[in-house]
Amino acid sequence: MSSSLFRNSSSEMAANMNPQAQSQADIMSRFQHFLQAMQGRDPAAMLRELMSSGRYSRDNVAQAERMAKQFMPLFSKFFK
Repeated sequence: MSSSLFRNSSSEMAANMNPQAQSQADIMSRFQHFLQAMQGRDPAAMLRELMSSGRYSRDNVAQAERMAKQFMPLFSKFFK
């Protein structure tokens, strides 16, 4: 007889997680998708384009850099 662990779908397992673990799993999943989408793209060129178009200011970029530094411990395993 198979274990209930193997019968549960990933969505059922996620529903059984505590809210903090589920949130972290969601963040990690979204980050993995982001990394895949960014593969082969030049982030500096993208930022220059966004800033020159007026969609983002230097203040917006500085805020994003501060936020990225806060998340680095969580995402550091992707950069080893």
